[in-house]
Amino acid sequence: MKVILCGYHWTGCKALELLLEEGNEVYVYTHETENYIADLEGLCIRKQIGYSLDKITVDNMPFVPDMICSIYYRWIIKQDVIDIVKGRIFNLHPALLPKYRGCSSLTWAMINGEDRCGFTFHYITAGCDTGNIIIQKTVEIEDFDTQLTLYNRVMFESMNCFMEAVHLVEEGYQGVPQQGIPSQYKRGCPLEGKLTDEMDEKMKERFIRAMCYPPFPAAQYRGQEVATLKELQKVLGGGYKVILFGCGGHARSIINVLRERCIEVEIILVDSHAIDQERILGCRTERERTIRENDRYIIAVGDNQKRARIYDEVKNSHNGKCISVISMNTSIGMESKIGEGTFVAPQAYIGSQVIIGYNTIINTGSIIEHEAIIGNHTHIAPQATICGRSRIGNYVFCGAGSTVIDKINVCDNVTIGAGAVVKEDILEAGTYVGVPARRVS
Repeated sequence: MKVILCGYHWTGCKALELLLEEGNEVYVYTHETENYIADLEGLCIRKQIGYSLDKITVDNMPFVPDMICSIYYRWIIKQDVIDIVKGRIFNLHPALLPKYRGCSSLTWAMINGEDRCGFTFHYITAGCDTGNIIIQKTVEIEDFDTQLTLYNRVMFESMNCFMEAVHLVEEGYQGVPQQGIPSQYKRGCPLEGKLTDEMDEKMKERFIRAMCYPPFPAAQYRGQEVATLKELQKVLGGGYKVILFGCGGHARSIINVLRERCIEVEIILVDSHAIDQERILGCRTERERTIRENDRYIIAVGDNQKRARIYDEVKNSHNGKCISVISMNTSIGMESKIGEGTFVAPQAYIGSQVIIGYNTIINTGSIIEHEAIIGNHTHIAPQATICGRSRIGNYVFCGAGSTVIDKINVCDNVTIGAGAVVKEDILEAGTYVGVPARRVS
């Protein structure tokens, strides 16, 4: 039989081996592969099987196949391809249809607290995951499963049934219409990988396990990765103190964010100018404190240079750890990265694919648009706007209400005055004010 395999990952590799074992002529469509994913392209090369990294189309097929198998293929197969094979085309869906249609369905089954999941071999039709079921089997979700272990178990079981599905399609089996109320889950990380305080404790625990799929990032909570329930409990305040260096206005802003959801953690303010054992917003002050490995540190100082000096002291002393503080009342776009020790205040907006350095301040109501890069030890003041694809250097201060238009480069050690508008690259350190911004010192 002439078979086209649209495949990827371990299951795609296994499907190819099973098809070849029965003497089928196979051509493969696959994708470029990361080092942590089983390499179907490499397997084709070793076995001298024809393959393509292009999306399957009627025009680029090497032959008219008797059957097409889609096993973890990541592109939608168009109707003309379905038609040329006269409907003898099926897909492996790693979940139970129709309840879990779409992508990330196995992950959502864990998050939703299902006790069973499974896999479905089904015919491919014009609708997404709507075709008749060829084979469907359940797999129990264990209390100790992570997404990684569950996915591997489901895929292993599915491959035990793969050739049975091939033979049923070959014999003309029409399958069984899907029964039940369907749900659709879109491609992408569920809830952007972020735990919320609206989740109950059991859902938080399931969510953490459902996000465990190395090398992809673990679940996020308040700007920190949490790969286990124990780590979540630490973030919630178990077993260490949070030390804020500084007791001025910026420290007060950070305390407000830390208390947004009433996190029960002891906060201590350390400042050489403070009155020892004074109380500020309910937090105890100390004039000095030895840096300890078990504590977590926040540099609550607005001045960039001073903040950088304290940050270096913490990092170089007994494995001190600076933590990021990110308000729950802010918006952070997909694939954005925020460095260690950075503070993101309420009502800030951070677009997609933004990179923000370490020990930086993104203050109240500021806007950092898509693909912008913000350096280390930098301060973006309230209501400042950094437009898309701009690059802001290290030790930069962007004053309140200032604007850097799109695709602008600002070098290190620059101060931009309040309300200034930067319309051209700033390539020399100094202070810039006005509209358009000009250097004054």
